[in-house]
Amino acid sequence: MSYFPPLGILFHHDIRMPMYMHHNLHFQPLKCQALFFILNTSLRNFLLKFTLSLKEYSGKLNFSLVVDGEHDSGYLSEVIDMIYFKQLDVSIGFDGLKVTTVNTAVDGKIGKNLIVTLKDQFGKALNNKSVQITLDNKVYDLTTDENGTAKVQLNIANAGSYSVAVTFLGDNSCAGKFETAKVTVIKQTAKLTTAKKTYKAKAKTKKLTATFKSAKGKAIKNKKITFKVKRKTYTAKTNAKGVATVKVKLTKKGKYTFTAKFAGDNTYKAVTKSAKLILK
Repeated sequence: MSYFPPLGILFHHDIRMPMYMHHNLHFQPLKCQALFFILNTSLRNFLLKFTLSLKEYSGKLNFSLVVDGEHDSGYLSEVIDMIYFKQLDVSIGFDGLKVTTVNTAVDGKIGKNLIVTLKDQFGKALNNKSVQITLDNKVYDLTTDENGTAKVQLNIANAGSYSVAVTFLGDNSCAGKFETAKVTVIKQTAKLTTAKKTYKAKAKTKKLTATFKSAKGKAIKNKKITFKVKRKTYTAKTNAKGVATVKVKLTKKGKYTFTAKFAGDNTYKAVTKSAKLILK
């Protein structure tokens, strides 16, 4: 419930028709939210004071004062556009403040949405409101939907913490609001796979391979993969299919364990896989 201070309106006019009815003030709320005030008085100059208590209402109210002569013809009406109610307070809520990095060159624009919700002080969603969202040096001018929400898809390649600011300038019914938050972007967990290799010890070429793909299964190219086998290190970059290949120089028969490792970068977490190399 909102309470508003007493409002005084001085109405003065040269009323030439007699009024004999006693002082009486009637208040009647209508379904259309119009309000009727009926004042019967014999005073020519009078001060009308009243207090309004309204729920979920704000903005301007057109006040009509009608003086009706019972013993004379005609009536006098004044419409006074001077009553304003306090604008409703607004809250801004956030959802989707923790997301995973997205490499759009690999997976396309698949990021999750940052959702901003506007509500009034009674918890009612505010639809069709203009909001401005600023994130990562980009400005988005949006309009809230029927649920009071505005959405920005987050396709951010580099992990880290990003400031987001939401501005609602307000309007006739709602007060302006400014709110900030932090978006946390965590590194994506990519998939590194390798497999057992078997060669003859006398073979001139012995290769180890590893495949690097995004969490969505898309090949990631130009990433450095490091292989280690029997205290030797080999490196290679992934090709267009996400495959890194190295040649190893081992001639002694036996079973060896090798590892393939991606050290991580701003977008993807580090990951290591191991497999067997068998020389017969």
